[in-house]
Amino acid sequence: MTDDNASTSPASSPATSAARPIDSEKLHFIEEMTADVDAVQERVLAEILARNADADR
Repeated sequence: MTDDNASTSPASSPATSAARPIDSEKLHFIEEMTADVDAVQERVLAEILARNADADR
């Protein structure tokens, strides 16, 4: 009989393993975007409005 729990144990979980450099960059980006959601949302909205400012003219 095999131990089916070995493949799903927390020790073998990707979340608990050491992050690769590319994963660290992605995690940093996610943390940066979610740390101050209001400021990010305001900046993105301002960029959208600026790009579309003369769209109805």
